[in-house]
Amino acid sequence: MIKLKEVLKYMFYLFCIIVTVQVIYILALSEIRGMNASIDYRDLQTILFSSLAGVLPIIITLSWSESAPRRVYFFLFGLHFILTIGFVFGVLYYRNAIERGNLITTIALFSSIYIGVNIRNELRNKKAVDELNKRISATHKD
Repeated sequence: MIKLKEVLKYMFYLFCIIVTVQVIYILALSEIRGMNASIDYRDLQTILFSSLAGVLPIIITLSWSESAPRRVYFFLFGLHFILTIGFVFGVLYYRNAIERGNLITTIALFSSIYIGVNIRNELRNKKAVDELNKRISATHKD
């Protein structure tokens, strides 16, 4: 069973990544469009609320155990994606942060953040597993 402290640390880690990517995206987009790059209070609130909404569904995937069938994992992953996109776009809609002209851009940003975070997570997990395997094999050699 995963401890609550570990879950909260992981959620905070993801929250920080998502906030950072959103800020970089907004500043880069402003620079590309030749606008004065600034983030006002309302934008910052929207970034923070949408980032929080993006990490809340992670609890679903933490319920997956390694012994469960692969299809359960894919089901939970799909459910996580649907809930995450629903929560994030719900917050963005509520905050009037989605403009018709930016809908495709917003979906592309969301997808790139979602894919990037999951790739980073898988690489981090693989590194941890490799390190554990190295330690186990080192103890068996002795």
